[in-house]
Amino acid sequence: MGVTIRYFGPPSDAFQLAQELENQGLTVKFTPPRETRGVEEELVRVLFHIGDQGAAGLIGGTVFAAASKVVKAFRGRSGGKAEVDVQSDVTTEPPTTEAP
Repeated sequence: MGVTIRYFGPPSDAFQLAQELENQGLTVKFTPPRETRGVEEELVRVLFHIGDQGAAGLIGGTVFAAASKVVKAFRGRSGGKAEVDVQSDVTTEPPTTEAP
């Protein structure tokens, strides 16, 4: 199971979010946005991917919970400048079984 975080906001805040996730022991993969100096109100879209963190003792739902906690705190500090959401990479639908 992995987690995807979708981010839309200033490039500098994307780097800050990545750092906060890593500070919680999560290994984050993303393509860093390019920052353009002198451009006001520049906004970027970034996808962060976090896989199972077995080495850190975090797997499955604990990865999602840890990422959600960081994103919630980040939203509070961003003052509405950034839009961020967390999604699990697996569906939560129960398995279906067919009657014989």
